[in-house]
Parts: sequence; C-alpha cells; structure tokens
Amino acid sequence: MRMNEYWNPFYKKMRYVVVLLVIGWFLLVPIAQVSYAKTATAPIQMLADVGFQTFYDPREWTPIRISFFNGTARAVNGNLVMPIADNKAYPYAGTFHWSVRIPIGTSTMTLGLPGALLVKGQVATLYVQGQAMTSIRISGVPVNNAEIAGVISDHQDAIQFLAGVSSVQNTSQLVAAYVPPDQVPVKATLLSGLSYLYVDGKSATLLSQQQIVAILRWVQLGGVLILGGLEPNAGQVGGFVAASPVSGKIVVDSSGQSLANWLGMNTPPGGTVPLLYGAATSKATVLIGSRSQAILATSSYGRGQVAYLGVQADSSSMVSWVGNASFWNALLPLLDRQDLSTRSDLFGQNGLWTMMNAAELFPQIKMPPLWIFAVIFIIYVLMAGPLIYVFLRKMRKNELAWIFLPGLSIVFAVVIYLSGNAGRPNGILSQNVGLVDIVDPHLASIVAMQALMSPQMRSYEEIALPNSWLVPLSDRVSTSLAQSNLTSLIGVSPTISFQKVRAWGGRFAYAMRNVQHFGALSGQLFTSSHSIGGYVTNTTKADFSNLALLINGHAYPLGALRSGASLNVSVLVKSMSKSTFDTDLANAFSSATHGVGRSLYAYLRTYAHAEIPKGYVMVIGWTHEDPNVFLPQNIKIPAESQWIVRQLMPLTKVVQ
Repeated sequence: MRMNEYWNPFYKKMRYVVVLLVIGWFLLVPIAQVSYAKTATAPIQMLADVGFQTFYDPREWTPIRISFFNGTARAVNGNLVMPIADNKAYPYAGTFHWSVRIPIGTSTMTLGLPGALLVKGQVATLYVQGQAMTSIRISGVPVNNAEIAGVISDHQDAIQFLAGVSSVQNTSQLVAAYVPPDQVPVKATLLSGLSYLYVDGKSATLLSQQQIVAILRWVQLGGVLILGGLEPNAGQVGGFVAASPVSGKIVVDSSGQSLANWLGMNTPPGGTVPLLYGAATSKATVLIGSRSQAILATSSYGRGQVAYLGVQADSSSMVSWVGNASFWNALLPLLDRQDLSTRSDLFGQNGLWTMMNAAELFPQIKMPPLWIFAVIFIIYVLMAGPLIYVFLRKMRKNELAWIFLPGLSIVFAVVIYLSGNAGRPNGILSQNVGLVDIVDPHLASIVAMQALMSPQMRSYEEIALPNSWLVPLSDRVSTSLAQSNLTSLIGVSPTISFQKVRAWGGRFAYAMRNVQHFGALSGQLFTSSHSIGGYVTNTTKADFSNLALLINGHAYPLGALRSGASLNVSVLVKSMSKSTFDTDLANAFSSATHGVGRSLYAYLRTYAHAEIPKGYVMVIGWTHEDPNVFLPQNIKIPAESQWIVRQLMPLTKVVQ
C-alpha cells in the first residue's frame, strides 16, 4: 500500500510532463522545419559571362550570358533591370528591361548589348514582384586595337595554336578566345565582335542547327570561318557541308612537308601529321594541294569567306611546330574581309556618332516668315507713337500715356508670342537616316537611326520591327536615369519609351536588323582597258536619286534609277586624277550635298579604300525611301529620309 501511495503521485506528475513534451513537439518541429528550410534553400543567384572568354569589341554587339540558380521550390517570373548613368556611358541613357522566367535549378539566357556601353561596367538587378533579389556587375575586357578570333572547342587548351599570331589590322597580337559549343550564340548579330571563327569537326557535331545557321549568317555579313579537323572535318558536318570549299575524302599520314613548302620553309611539323584531302568546289581557291587533293582552300560566302583546313590545328604536332605562328600569320591576311563587313565600326566614330550628327539635323524646322514680325512691329510703332499721341491730345488726356503705352506693349507681346506658338510643329519631329548593305537578293543588313524631337510633347514611344536590335540614345542635356526605358525582347518587337523629355530635347533610336526581302541590284558589268560598260537593273522597292560606282578611291556618277528600271553604264575610269574623293562624292550625289546628306559622307569615306574582291565593283545608291524599321507611333512630322545603299556587283573582264 505504501509503495502504491508513493508511485501514484509520481505517475500523476509524469502525465503532465508527457503532455507538455507532446505539445512542445507539435510547436517546435514546424518552427525548426521553417528555419531549416530558410537555411537549406539558396536564394536566386546570378553569374554573368561577357563576350568571348571575357573579350569583346566595343564597336560591336556583345553577347552577355546570364546564368541563374533558382534554389526555391518553384519557377520565378521577374525583370532584369540595368540603369545606364549618362556620365558613364554617354550617349547611352535610360533603363534596360528584360522579362525573365527562371525555372527551378540552373538556367541561362543570352542578351545583347553594345560593347561601348560596357567599357566602364554596368550593374544589372533582378526584381521579383517589385523586390530586388540580387545584383551582378557586367564587365569584361574590351579589345580596341586588335582582332578577336574565336575557337569553338570542348577543351580550353585548343586556343594554343594561335599563340604568337599577329592581328591583321595592326602589329598587335591576335586575341584568341575559347568558345565552348554550348556558348555559341544563336543570333548572328552577337557574333559580330569576332573577326575569325575556327571550329573542328568534333565540336561542330555538338552545335545545334540554330547555332550553325547563325554562324553561316555571320559569315555572309562579313565574317571569316575556318573549318578544321579530321574525321570529321567541320566541313563534313550539317549545314557547313554546303558552305565548305572542299569535300573531305581521305586521311593520309604525312610529314606535313606540304605545309612547310607553302611557307617556303624546310622544317615540317615534327612527327606524323594526318591530313584530310578532298575535292575542291568550282568556286574554291586552292592554296595547298590540287583541286582533286586539296588540303587548304578558300571561297567567298556572301561578304565573308570560308576556309577549309584538312588538319587538326590544335594537335600537338602543329602547336609545337616552329612554323605554326608563321602559318597563321600568312593565312589570316588572305582571309581578312573587315573592309567589306556590313557592320564596320557600328558603335564607333564612323557608325553611331556619324549617324547621330546626321539625324539631329531637322530640315523640316523652318523659321516663321519675317514679314509677319515686320508688320507687327510697324503697327506697334505707329500705335505707340503718332496714333496714341493724336488720340490722347484730342481727348486732352496726355497723362494717360503712362497707362496706354505699357498696356499696348503687353498686348503686342502676347500677339508676338501667339504668332510664334502657332508656327511651332504640333507633334514629334522625326528624321530617319541609315545604311542598307545588300549581301544578295535574299539578305540585307540595315542600320537605322531615328531622331525624335518635339516642342510640345514630353513623352513618346518608339517600337522597332520584330528581331530588331534597338538602343535608346539621348542628347547631352539628359541627366535622369528614368528618362528612357528599353524593353528588349529577342524575337519580339523591342520598345523604347521616352518620358520627361525637355522641350526641343533630342532623343534617338538606333536599330540594327537583317532583312530577307529588300531586293538587290542586278545586271551585267564589263571592264576593258580603262572603261566599264553594261547595265544595272533595280529590283529593290527603292527609287535611287543618285547611283555611283566606287573604283580605286574614286566615285563615278551613273544618275538616277527608279525601282524596276534599268540603267546603261558607260564609265571612263581615271588612271590619274587630281580630284579628291569628297569632290567625287559631291558630283556623284548631287541630291545630298548639304545638311543631312553631307553629314553621312563619313560613312562613304570608309568605302574609298576598301579592298574590293577581284572581279567585283562596289555600287553605291542614295535613296529617300524609308525601309520602315520603326513602327509608326504618336503624331509624327517626318522629314525626308536619307539612306545609303551599297552592294558588290560582279565585274567581268573583257580581253580586246
């Protein structure tokens, strides 16, 4: 009995303890789970990869690969926002917006930005439901005085074969950049910062169809592609087959003496060098080997070139060869086509700045007629002088002159103001200038600048056609980050909205676009001795007010040419001439010798000494037909558009 009496109170106490423990379990476990979830779930993180192995050309579009890590339990929708400070990147101004959807785990998106915008670095912030989640600095290594050669490979050591190779354009060293296959952009515009691109067969098999199409489009616009490798060679893979100047057939082990002979050297690569021989196409130029057994050959592809190299360039025998750097120093100048690139110096002095200077000249802004102000002034003088004097003297109220004269001045001041205000444009003044570079009847590259200005409206919007690349620009007076916004969506119409624009403040929309239905100039041109003859037919939709041939730094006028019409050509080429290129331009393009047109001459000057391929001649046209890159918005008062169109046409030599 005593034992039971002792334990009964103990059990009663334990029951309370157990109840408390159970309650504590249900209360503390959820709190612990929430705490664990907060520590175990990583926030959304971002990494940025700029250009090609951080290298980029400030004059061109630069690819920006943003990698996201989403550690939450669901996909996230947000906005990637990058404000541009005017004092850091004039004339770029405003805020860039990209809508993003970030799935669970790791994902990547590729953006495009002007290289000049990144020279001093920029900061992008991810916003989710209006809250800033994370930020990242976007910066790379600008390459100003050298060329960038991309090497597509699955291993980073592949770029070693370009060590010690000089840049073609100057005496600096060529910058070699490693490009993994999964980082090759699917848009040709984002490859424009590269001068050369090398890909071997193994890496080519890892490329998607979209990537191959982008590479070939980039070549058409002026790039240089080198197809290398053995079994397979890149020229034997997918879409590269049709562009390759050689069809690889058989691999033969050799000493590589043919490579040394091409350089005039006696020392071949060490060891055995496998070579992939093949049959050259009819348009190929064979550099090493024969047409039936070619090892190295080139051919034109649009504005660019494609080279076939039947050797593994990054093999140990080639990289260790004493003549390796000399081999590439001899080959690259033969392939260089930068003078004919469709987007030379896109964001430099002869690109963006020249077009801004031309576009900001608004010829539709006219001064009010001076006779109106002269009449108002004469009436004011008559009323303020003899008329008021006679009137007050007749009323014998001369002391009222102190009231009449100020009142009369106020009335005429209002009249002058209203007269001037009535003459102000009611809407947005716009001026379009640009360059159309025709590659072939199915491809043309358009660079357009539209200037906007209004004396009355303070906000307006600009929308470009789908698949355009659009940049907002501002005049020097702009100071606020919020004055312009760019919604940049690849594949969708990009939109610029300008707000809080000061009266008469200039805003600019700079757009790039590749089109497939612009048309081309066709016909036949022949040259013999010191003359060029034949005919040119205009199959574009544009009427040319002036057309000219550019030969050896001189411009030869051909006259006007309407859409669908033909023009007979008969030009006597000057062997020795003292006339300057500017004088030739003024004679050839008489419809654009002042104002906007003359400001665009800087573009034409870059063509004066371009290395035109043998068997071709450059034709330059001047048109006032707008290719309609921008969609109409708001009330606009457009000025006459000013566009330069250029194309290379075959020139057949006739032996007399």
